[in-house]
Formats: sequence, C-alpha cells, structure tokens
Amino acid sequence: MTERERRRAWPWFVAGGVLLVLIAAAVFAVNTLAGAYRSAPASAIATLDQSFRDADCTALMSVTTEEVRAERFSTTGQFSCAEFESFAAALTRDGVYGYTITVTSTEVDGDHATARSQDSDEVNQNDWDVDYGLDLIDGNWVITSYVVTASEE
Repeated sequence: MTERERRRAWPWFVAGGVLLVLIAAAVFAVNTLAGAYRSAPASAIATLDQSFRDADCTALMSVTTEEVRAERFSTTGQFSCAEFESFAAALTRDGVYGYTITVTSTEVDGDHATARSQDSDEVNQNDWDVDYGLDLIDGNWVITSYVVTASEE
C-alpha cells in the first residue's frame, strides 16, 4: 500500500467507529425508553397513592378518569374534592398515613396496560388486591378501571 492509499483509508475507519458508537447509543436509548414506557403505569399508581397521602385532589384527577373517581372515590356517584379529602384523611391516624400500595405486576400492550397491587390499610387493619386498567391518554397513563379483589395472602 502506498502512502497515498493509507491516507485515504483512515476516514473509513473513523466513520466506521462513529457509526458503531451511534448504533450502540440508539440501542441503549430504545431499551431505556421501552423500560420507562413499561414502568409508567406503576408511576401512575404511585401518583394515585401520593394523592391520598397529600389529600391532593388535582393529583388524583391527573391519573384517574371521571368514571373511576365517581365509582371508586365517591359515595354518591358524583365525585367531589371535598369528599375525596375526607376519604384521604380517614387513611391517616395521628398524622401518620397508614396506607401502602405495592405494585406487584404490570403489563403493557400498546396504549393499554394492566397492573395489580397489594394494598394495606394499617389504620383499619385491612389488606386486599387491586386490579387496574390504564390507558395512555394524551401521553400520560390514566387509570380507567379500579377493581378491588380479595387478597391472595
């Protein structure tokens, strides 16, 4: 190989190295985003839990549909923030929030997800499971169904 041929080869090696780095970065980004996408339903459930912890009606409304709020978090079928705040306060004893939600499974299928949690109410000494349906609405996971089932423990 002549000196001239060697000079022309180095740009190909550099381009190949850059291409390999870009491919590795793309694979990493896709895997990271896919993992975040799959874990996002659990984040919506964590926000639900935090809304009760803080008696934050706005947070509750950001992760639940109107139907879920009326069916699960209202005694009259007409959701109100005042009733929600009273319901949230009942989960606190002596200023300590006594409710635990542990997400045990999530499955994502496109714009729909299902999740299950094991819930414990230390104030009233109750345990049960909750099955959630979630839909991706305007880029956010929103709880569209909330079904309480008997604990399997």
